[in-house]
Parts: sequence; C-alpha cells; structure tokens
Amino acid sequence: MVGKEIVAQRISVIRVVFEFYPIKGGSVTHILELSKHVDPYIESQVIIAPDFGKECKDFDASYPIPIIRVK
Repeated sequence: MVGKEIVAQRISVIRVVFEFYPIKGGSVTHILELSKHVDPYIESQVIIAPDFGKECKDFDASYPIPIIRVK
C-alpha cells in the first residue's frame, strides 16, 4: 500500500551528482537510466552536475530532463 500512496503524491527529485556526461561509467549510466525510467512517475526532476565545458551543451539540450551545470 505504501507504493500506491507514494505514486499518488506529487514528488520532485533533485539529483546532485559528482560525475556525469561526458564521463562514462557505471554510476553515470545508472543516473541516466534511472532518471529516464522514473520520470513518468514523478512531478518533476532536475540533475545538478559538474560543468565540463562546451562538450556538454548538445547532450544537455537533447536530454529529456533539465540539467544544471555548476563549476
């Protein structure tokens, strides 16, 4: 019953990550897949990730979840 109660609520998620695209690897892949799969079930989400410069811009623009890059 707890699961149905959670789904009925309006949940927002902020993901603060240390490693993110363009870095590749297990934790980055996990964040990418989890954020895409959970998106239909939550109100909103945003990913806060390190700014790796210009090579992130095209990816960030095409990704279905907002990404905020910080230095």
